[in-house]
Amino acid sequence: MKMMNRWHVASKTEMDGDWRVEGKERCAIELKDLVLSDDKLRVVNLREIAWKGKNYFPEKCGDNCYCCAGKKYRSCDVKYPLIIAENAPNPFNDKYRMIDGRHRMQKLLLNGHIEGLCYVFDFDEIKPLFVVDSKTYI
Repeated sequence: MKMMNRWHVASKTEMDGDWRVEGKERCAIELKDLVLSDDKLRVVNLREIAWKGKNYFPEKCGDNCYCCAGKKYRSCDVKYPLIIAENAPNPFNDKYRMIDGRHRMQKLLLNGHIEGLCYVFDFDEIKPLFVVDSKTYI
């Protein structure tokens, strides 16, 4: 299964913190380049995942989401697994780094889940897919 044309941006912002890869100011990975296969699926403890907005949980999440005022939260579907990378740099020093699914993560946590189904990649496996200084992502 392939993802549609979306990006995970690795940058440093005042709001989200330092999500850079190897000190590069701004780079991104195109999600459609990730092959989402069943052998990548694992049930993971959600507390071990770093995600943009984790520092705002729970006050500025869900219907009060700091990035979308709840619009993306309300429309997301938790039947789709999260996409995470193991051993990836993140400002929380957690075991995993969220690549896609922060609003699904919010929905799972706010509904009392402690574990979630995730596509898990090793960071070394996906690091070469990060594009530096691309003008095609936001």
